[in-house]
Amino acid sequence: MNSEQSEAAIRLRRNRLRAGLQELTMTLDRRPKTLSTSEVRTSSMERLVLVHGKFQRMGTGKLIVAILAASALGSASVLAADAGSPAADFAAAKAAYQQRDYVQAFVLLEKLARAGNADAESALGTMYYNGQGVQRDFAKSLEWLRKAAEQGQVTAEANVGLMYDNGQGVRPDPIEAIRWYRKAAEQGEPGAQNNLGLHYKDGLGVPQDLAQALQWFRKSAEQGNPWAQNNVGAAYQHGVGTAQDFAQAAGWYRKAAELGNPVAQDNLGALYERGQGVTQDAAEAARWYRKAAEQGDSSAQVDLGVLYENGIGVPRDYAQAALWYRKAAEQGNPAGLADLALMYQSGHGAPRSREVAYALYYLADRPGGQIGAQAASKLDALAKTLTAKQLGDARALAGSISTDPTRFAAAIDAFLARTPKVRP
Repeated sequence: MNSEQSEAAIRLRRNRLRAGLQELTMTLDRRPKTLSTSEVRTSSMERLVLVHGKFQRMGTGKLIVAILAASALGSASVLAADAGSPAADFAAAKAAYQQRDYVQAFVLLEKLARAGNADAESALGTMYYNGQGVQRDFAKSLEWLRKAAEQGQVTAEANVGLMYDNGQGVRPDPIEAIRWYRKAAEQGEPGAQNNLGLHYKDGLGVPQDLAQALQWFRKSAEQGNPWAQNNVGAAYQHGVGTAQDFAQAAGWYRKAAELGNPVAQDNLGALYERGQGVTQDAAEAARWYRKAAEQGDSSAQVDLGVLYENGIGVPRDYAQAALWYRKAAEQGNPAGLADLALMYQSGHGAPRSREVAYALYYLADRPGGQIGAQAASKLDALAKTLTAKQLGDARALAGSISTDPTRFAAAIDAFLARTPKVRP
């Protein structure tokens, strides 16, 4: 790859705006991805380009540990409380939970919750949500969380808001979600502050107000919330509610990235790759992409694959590029699917197979967005080179991959094993 191609690859790298959720236990459907119309040619292959600077919603359902670890009832001072007292029972529930004895924790919390203890109601609701010590039940989860929230338990207020956002145990209702988020946010709950900011950013359930969005992101970020720190960074990167400032964006991304947030790590890597707000450093970009990719962030996996494919910040290694594209493709990432398809089409880092390439383009051909349009054009071109039988086999392969994503690699390997090898 010549210097002009290398410069173009760096300049037009993926930069996806993703208004989505980053959480451990609760998942909110991702909104459609916003794609650029740019395309970079590297070697004989075309690369698909996305937009970095991703926003995140925090799933507060994971705060069960925080409730049991940080609640006043779970503090060290109550450990010496009289046996059988509410404080002692809560401390015992905390200890059982931390030892992963969820059944015992559930039994102790249920007793306290039925007596009206708000912290226990909140913890019990989250255990119903997670299916810890009891069968997962969103309706029961919401019932107990609401009981706690109506007593002003701040974590429960945030979680009730999230369940209305998700439509879990109740019909989706962004206005009701905002009402509960606001209650918790005004008490300083960082997850609710972050999620309330996203509603203002997107104009979902409230009139869009980017300045309000940034205000809530910042309140949460200043408490050390890595999701919100990422969002403040994204706001500065894109000029959302403030003047665009790449140096500020890099600073906030770094705070979140150093706390292990994979989306912030990916976003910081993109700034290093382009030299925005930081000194351009492809090796540093690769380092941050790898941290995020190893945590399973599919966007970072694609980004790292592109660096390996082009030898940017790392030695060129087509096998490594294909490996990271595959990891992203296995998660259904359209760019990962399309980039892996190119590897099979060209025989770089993967056995050359037009049928496998066709199947992967077929899966990447999502309605709307530039990736879908590009994949569709490649499908049409490839179809002209395949026989009717090959085309049928490729479509059947796409079906076997899409109906059982856990067998992604096995389905491709089995197909290749029974298909004649293609000469270069």
